Amino acid sequence: VATHYVSRQRLQDMARQLAVVCPLLIVCAGRDRLVHYQAQHNLVDALKDACVRVLDLRGSAHAVTDECSIEVNAALLELLEVAHQQQQQQQRRQRDSRQGATLSQTNLKGDCGQGKQALLSSSGACSHSDAEAAAPP
Repeated sequence: VATHYVSRQRLQDMARQLAVVCPLLIVCAGRDRLVHYQAQHNLVDALKDACVRVLDLRGSAHAVTDECSIEVNAALLELLEVAHQQQQQQQRRQRDSRQGATLSQTNLKGDCGQGKQALLSSSGACSHSDAEAAAPP
């Protein structure tokens, strides 16, 4: 992004898409002569929807990963933890969604009673949808 112009609107669109799937860490270096400090903060502002953390190292130059390796590595570990947690949440939502889809209301005959409304789970077990249907005859 820093090597060529990308419109602010495009960056904001990217941030909205990334916020769901890929958290961002933005590292700013106050003494960077290749990427102006204000441009770095413009990037932060445009990508804020997806940004987990901004590591602002005002005393560092362009070689920020070498000059401040402890701070950068700690921030990267934090980012990886956030990404891992997001992935686990997404997997749980997908699993819950699949489980919800396997439960369906069905009009069953036989073991659950003829013509009675029942719930059928993926295991094949059924339960009646009302108390009367579950009561013995």
